Amino acid sequence: MPNEVKGIYEEATKVFKHSPRAAAVLLRLAIETMIPLIEEYEIEKAKLNTMIGILVQKGIPDHIQQGLDTIRIYGNEGIHPGEIVLNDDEEIVFYMFELINDMIEELISRKTKIRKAYAKIPADKIKGILNRDRNSKPKD
Repeated sequence: MPNEVKGIYEEATKVFKHSPRAAAVLLRLAIETMIPLIEEYEIEKAKLNTMIGILVQKGIPDHIQQGLDTIRIYGNEGIHPGEIVLNDDEEIVFYMFELINDMIEELISRKTKIRKAYAKIPADKIKGILNRDRNSKPKD
C-alpha cells in the first residue's frame, strides 16, 4: 500500500469504532489518493467519479470498478447523508476496508510483485520470450 494511502487507511481504522461514517469518508479519500498513484494508468488528480470513469475507459475489470464505486458511494454518503445511514451499518464499512485492500492488491501489488520476479530472469531468457512473442502475434 502506498504510504500516502496507508496513512489515511490507518486513520480510518482508528476512528471506525467511534464513527463508521468517518471511517467510510476516509476510505473514500484513500481511493481518491490511490488512483493517481497507479503508474500503469497515468491518471491525473480529478474528481473521484471522473478518475473511476477514466479507469473504466482504460479497461479495468468490472469487479474493480464496482469495488471503487462502492467505496465512493458509501464515502459520499458519509459526507452528505442521504439514503444510507452508515452509523447503523458497521458491517458495510468494515467490508470497505477489505475492498480497499483488494483494490490495492489488484491494481498495484500483484503487478509489482510479478514485474520484480520477471526482472530477475536472465537476459538471454528474456530475449527468447521476446522472440516467441514477436512470432506469436497475428499477422495482418
